[in-house]
Amino acid sequence: MSFQSWPDLASRALGGGVVACNDEFFAPADSLVSPSPAEFTPKTFGAKGQVYDGWETRRRRSPGYDWAVVRLGAPGIVRGLVVDTAWFTGNFPPYASVEGAEVEGYPSPSELLDAEWFPLLGRSSLQGDTANTFDVESERRVTHVRLNIYPDGGVARLRVHGRVTDEGWRSFGVRWLNAKTPEMFEERVLACCGSRAWAKRLQEARPFATFDALLETSDDVWAGLSASDRLEAFAEHPRIGEGGGSAWARSEQTGTADASDGVLRALEMANREYEDRFQMVFLINATGRKAQEMLDALRVRLGNDPATELAEATEQQRQITRLRLEKLVRPVAPLARTGG
Repeated sequence: MSFQSWPDLASRALGGGVVACNDEFFAPADSLVSPSPAEFTPKTFGAKGQVYDGWETRRRRSPGYDWAVVRLGAPGIVRGLVVDTAWFTGNFPPYASVEGAEVEGYPSPSELLDAEWFPLLGRSSLQGDTANTFDVESERRVTHVRLNIYPDGGVARLRVHGRVTDEGWRSFGVRWLNAKTPEMFEERVLACCGSRAWAKRLQEARPFATFDALLETSDDVWAGLSASDRLEAFAEHPRIGEGGGSAWARSEQTGTADASDGVLRALEMANREYEDRFQMVFLINATGRKAQEMLDALRVRLGNDPATELAEATEQQRQITRLRLEKLVRPVAPLARTGG
């Protein structure tokens, strides 16, 4: 199976981008991560000569090499590289190497240059007007890559194919959320917690550097809400054992699918007794729990006083929110392996 069956982690379509380079005199480095194939129109000239679709540096007059740093749209384990010199014939670099680094958040160019870089591809020969392919044998997680060209010249595209790690999914999803409009952000996160005040304050706390920062901020915002804001979130949940609600709610309650009729009837009666006592729906983090286990918990909590039960329901909602935020930031089809 070719490594190109894995997604291109650097593609601009996934949020990848060039964040630093030492030179882009003839053509901008950000073209390296364009998802479309490079194009060429003969006899099309700009202020600096023939226009090329790619990254092109000026001819060096001193020893050294040129480089460009790419932030991967989805961090992961690199399986292969394509250094595509399409349309660059006499002005392509004869050699290239690629390094990787793992740096979380949004580091500055100077912080990236000081990062610990490790080899993904040693100095290797390139052919002009060719998609030069290279297998990579590394199990290290990568968030950024640095393309080095020796000594200078033009590269049309850099493809970084690999497997997205769990943390890579989260990193991609957090950047996706950070880029949403305020209205769209709030609409998305309300599926995780139905409090409008929580959604608004979470939106105002953007951007989030990491998924952990998103979770921590969510917890802090939730802890600071009023009782009425919490009750608004609780009201978005269906009763345990009755089905209904969102797709996430139904999947979280799969533990009731094989419950006996007797257990389901007991849940129905206990739910109504709970609502009469506390004036809110019984809330429990149902993921991985069987119906009998939830029924037992419900019966125990019927003995709580109202303040204690509000605190317990608040904690259950916090747990549910964290689980749903993880579901929210994990896309599906766009980054799935296309074969094997």
